[in-house]
Amino acid sequence: MELPLVVGIDGSEGSFTALDWAVAEAVRRGAHLHLVYASLWEAYEAPPAIPAPPPPGRELAERILAAAGERVRARTQDVKFTASVLTADTVPALLRESEGASLLVLGHRGRGSMPGLLLGTTVLAVAARARCPVVVVRGGQPQVRGRHGRVVVGIGDTKGSAQAAVFAFEEAEVRDRRLDAVHAWRCPERALPVHPHTIGGAADPHLRDAQWTLDRAIRGLTAAHPQIQVRQTVLEGRARDALLAEGATADLLVVGARPRPAGNGQGMLLGEVSHAVVHHAPCPVVVVPDRET
Repeated sequence: MELPLVVGIDGSEGSFTALDWAVAEAVRRGAHLHLVYASLWEAYEAPPAIPAPPPPGRELAERILAAAGERVRARTQDVKFTASVLTADTVPALLRESEGASLLVLGHRGRGSMPGLLLGTTVLAVAARARCPVVVVRGGQPQVRGRHGRVVVGIGDTKGSAQAAVFAFEEAEVRDRRLDAVHAWRCPERALPVHPHTIGGAADPHLRDAQWTLDRAIRGLTAAHPQIQVRQTVLEGRARDALLAEGATADLLVVGARPRPAGNGQGMLLGEVSHAVVHHAPCPVVVVPDRET
């Protein structure tokens, strides 16, 4: 049985937009949805050892999950779903859920006025440490509803890009979309803005190296998925700028996770490129972990 798509729900507009995206993805994959609401309110509100009705915090959580369930049923009868209220801090709870999920789907911002709910910092922390790909649903309706017809994957020089490429090819196949594989390069002797160079016949040795890196990274996947239309593009400039520009007309932007120590004993942080796209991409973003780390 395929692992479920887990959706973080906190009642915000962003989390319900993420739910809509997850419902469509579950239909494409024939997958099960699991909706979760995580908060530590009971540690402060529940009366010790006295039987009583659920505290207001739990009542709110249950109402929000009930509304989420109605939203799923209004969109499709073909997706099965379950829902859980988790009495736990949001980040650890979502990380535990990621261990048994095929995807973890989050809105890019949550209800920031309430403690323990999905915030921008929570999304970053989860994306850096999750054990499954994390989808951060961003962008306008054309991007969220997949109307551009293309999936973009960023290919870097590290092995972390391999897992991202595998995910991107699978997603392009299930969506029947074109796949654009993008690799950014920079010449150490000059600093130029992003400039596209289409694959083929480059005289610049730095450009030839970039083309070779990209082709090598996806050659096997291209052969394994002959039905997918693949375009290879190398862009001179910063990777974050190249990917943000490509995301403007993409249904999905896929990047590999390259976590680095936070330096203060607080765990891991996303690398520069994945951090930038999670914060600023104009379309839904998938951060794919390197499962060998």
